[in-house]
Amino acid sequence: MTEPTQYISGLISSLNWDEVIDKLIEVRKRQLVNPLEKNKEALNEKLSLWKSLSEKLSSLRNSAWDFYMGYAFQNFKVLLNAQGIDPQSVIEVSTSRFVEEGAYELEILGLAQADVWTSKVFSSEGQPLGLEGLLRINGLEIQISSEDTLQTIRDKINTLGDAFKASIIKVREGEFVLLLRGEKTGEANALNLEDPQGLFEFQNLIRAQDALLRVNGLTVQRPSNTINDLFKGLTIQLKRALPGTTLFLEIKKDTESLIQKIEDFVKGYNEIVSFFREQFSYQEGTIKPLMGDVTLRGIKSTLTSLILQKVDLPEGFNALTFIGISLQKDGTLTFEKEVFLEKLSSEPENTTSLLQKVSTNLKEYLDKLTTPFAGLLNLKTGLLERQIERINEQIDRQQYLIEKEKERLRQQFLALEEALAQLKSLSDWLSRQIDISFKNSK
Repeated sequence: MTEPTQYISGLISSLNWDEVIDKLIEVRKRQLVNPLEKNKEALNEKLSLWKSLSEKLSSLRNSAWDFYMGYAFQNFKVLLNAQGIDPQSVIEVSTSRFVEEGAYELEILGLAQADVWTSKVFSSEGQPLGLEGLLRINGLEIQISSEDTLQTIRDKINTLGDAFKASIIKVREGEFVLLLRGEKTGEANALNLEDPQGLFEFQNLIRAQDALLRVNGLTVQRPSNTINDLFKGLTIQLKRALPGTTLFLEIKKDTESLIQKIEDFVKGYNEIVSFFREQFSYQEGTIKPLMGDVTLRGIKSTLTSLILQKVDLPEGFNALTFIGISLQKDGTLTFEKEVFLEKLSSEPENTTSLLQKVSTNLKEYLDKLTTPFAGLLNLKTGLLERQIERINEQIDRQQYLIEKEKERLRQQFLALEEALAQLKSLSDWLSRQIDISFKNSK
């Protein structure tokens, strides 16, 4: 049946059918859709909590990784001092994780230099020079013709390789020189320049030389100002020579950085314990989303066991509590910095070995939980996401059926209105006929 262009609900019956239909549909939604929405909300809350726990466990795993790999014990501080000057203006020092402790006195006697040669002055850079002859640089020949300009000669030189480069310098108006510079510093990289005809009358402005420095009284030469083979794991960048000034360089273990890493580990573990406590705590009338979850209880139990475990080390160094990391009654960890520093000072090898062994076992377990795709928590969240997806499909299906039912009810009420209209029309006709008959009978 075609729906009228204009539709007024209850025009004949004086009933608001739209309101009646909406109330009926709302009842159907409460019966069919609301339970699904409530279930979906509960699953989303669980999913959010598992993802939050996964992030916390991944962070703890990253903290354990530093101890497992030994990186946490390989942090060093560079102490650089000099009297009366800023030592950073003379050298820069950087370290790698392979650096070793040590103390050194440095005196920078000279910087490494690259060879620099300059030609005689020419009056033009773009006009033919009228020169003919041969130029050799490190055995490589450049043929000079009378048509060559200073620019073309520069370009010919620069096609010969990367060991040297030519450029043109404008000294003043109408005066140009050809500058030839070696690309590497050091005496071994001095340029072998031959100008048999004396076409350019080259002069050596800067001679190639090695860097020269004195280390603890020993004179040392290097071809570069970047020196990375003087001390293990240490790179020194020479910035300027300063004969007569001694720089004091000390490389020492950065225990502050190690302490910070342990504190970060303890903090990360305690955040996870707080998560457990929150989910397992009971409040009257309130049920936490993960309160009875067996997986969560298993994770809590395993983490506690790994923290309390004894490892294969001498007695007194086979559990974390001996180096100041202790488990409290509420499940959290405390860290006694002074105890740890005393143990690290007296027994550095056993102390670091203990942290590495505990972290290795902890990391291996956390890998099983947090590894993408195959980790237990990834599987857990994946299952919840699929459940939510199925509920969304059910909600969409029910919404579709409810809309169809709404349309069916609307059509039924329209038909009822039309039937009522016909009945009213018949009633009106009968009333008129009765009135006419009554008048005629008089």
